[in-house]
Amino acid sequence: MVEAQIAETCRHRGWELHAVNCRSNHVHAVVTAPGVHPKKVRTDLKAWATRRLRETNVARNNWWAERGSVRYINGEDSLAEVVAYVMEAQDRQLAPTRSVSEGIGSDGFDAAAPRRPR
Repeated sequence: MVEAQIAETCRHRGWELHAVNCRSNHVHAVVTAPGVHPKKVRTDLKAWATRRLRETNVARNNWWAERGSVRYINGEDSLAEVVAYVMEAQDRQLAPTRSVSEGIGSDGFDAAAPRRPR
């Protein structure tokens, strides 16, 4: 249900959904949304998924952590690695991409950002 709603939200907003994987206690989504701040993408995905989850009538007030991770992807190779991680390798302790903190640079890329350990 969550994966389907994330896909629908991306279609509605005109964002490109590269991968989504809903786990028992979290969701990973890889989205390209040109010109949209990553926090808005995260907020919209969580809001619409919450609406669908509430339709299940499960007595629960909070479905998500207050925040959530936002990472920028640097190039096609990194995108391919992230998609593979989201779809196939989340149970590993490895983080496959270089990332930067939220809000760095107007385009979100920081060539000087160190690679995370493999």
